[in-house]
Amino acid sequence: MIFCILGMALGLSIQMAGSGQSAGLELVKNGKTAYTIVHGTECTPSELYAAQELAGYLQQMTGAAFPVVAEAQAPGKRRIVVGPCDLSRKLLGKETVEALGGEEFIIRTQGQDLLLVGGKPRGTLYAAYHFLDNLLGVRWWARDATFVPRKPELKIEALDIVQRPAFE
Repeated sequence: MIFCILGMALGLSIQMAGSGQSAGLELVKNGKTAYTIVHGTECTPSELYAAQELAGYLQQMTGAAFPVVAEAQAPGKRRIVVGPCDLSRKLLGKETVEALGGEEFIIRTQGQDLLLVGGKPRGTLYAAYHFLDNLLGVRWWARDATFVPRKPELKIEALDIVQRPAFE
């Protein structure tokens, strides 16, 4: 029985290693980051707000400043791509991004990148808040009461989340 379990675990790890699935990402180490938050050149106000909210909460959490830039100024790696843009279409596939419903979103690690992409008008903002709340532990108790955990080291596991709200 033990050999069967070990064999299945080994097979699964080999399958995952060969599937191209991204390993986890180290977003912050010793209070510093090599990551840049990237938004579309012609993003909506909601998408820009999502990028700015993400940068602000990540800085409160880690102490690291995450630059926010339009995709034309994006570095070649270590990007947090926020919203539908040419870069997210290239990484996720044009059809995937364009098929997202208005409140649907994808949170995915791919290579050294993290993608938080949603449909228009609110999907990207929902992706950013889902990431902060459900994955990093930020809590909004009331308008003037927010809990932001302190994490000078911030690592995330490989992610592949697709969510579509049951209702608007």
